[in-house]
Amino acid sequence: MHLLRSTFASNPFKLRRPKSLEIVYQIVILMFVSGMILELWSAYYSFDCRDLHRPRADSCYPWGMTEGPLEGGSWNHLNKDIYLKSHVIFIASLLATIVAPFFMRTPWHTLGVVLLIYLFGLYASESVASLF
Repeated sequence: MHLLRSTFASNPFKLRRPKSLEIVYQIVILMFVSGMILELWSAYYSFDCRDLHRPRADSCYPWGMTEGPLEGGSWNHLNKDIYLKSHVIFIASLLATIVAPFFMRTPWHTLGVVLLIYLFGLYASESVASLF
């Protein structure tokens, strides 16, 4: 039992332990990611609001339309595939920001890397998703 305790206490992978503020950040981002996964789930199983064969209902999703809270392009996605792929890329980038504190030297390095990863996920995910 002593050997097991000393292995965990010695940090065998040489990863930095996040500070308390980083842990709070990780918890908040994890809750945000779980909500995004639920939204991805509902978007995956919904149909297009412009589908003529189905009646318009609350469960439709505005693929390729400009409707929503900010009229004029806030929900404008070319199609369902690009939206879902970009959503998965954004979720992966947020998960990368959660594990970033373990690999950075200081909290300031972590802040810079987290901002870069987040901006990539926010602005470039749809462009990257359209590549494949």
